[in-house]
Amino acid sequence: MAMVLALPAETTRDGVDDAIRASGLRLVNLVAAAPGRPRQIAAALPDGSCVVSFVDDTSASLLYAIVDGPASESVCDALARSLGVRDWRSLDAPIRDALFAAAQPWGHK
Repeated sequence: MAMVLALPAETTRDGVDDAIRASGLRLVNLVAAAPGRPRQIAAALPDGSCVVSFVDDTSASLLYAIVDGPASESVCDALARSLGVRDWRSLDAPIRDALFAAAQPWGHK
């Protein structure tokens, strides 16, 4: 099951790049913003066991990551440590589900 990690508003692109490296992920794709589609950075573990879409939805003032795959929990933990997220597990399910539904990120349906 995919997990959503809400990122602090002060998260920078350099911070995301650092978190990708620190979490053992590799950059897979960059998706430019377009009408109706937020800017996204896609990364994955080298073995393909986890894919992460970092979504910068400026229209809703939201910055979050959708983490999908068998290694999702450990990747969420590593990203949370790198990005200063205090407790990603505390995000209420309705909020998490709404973010996931609104995102439609690259690589997810």
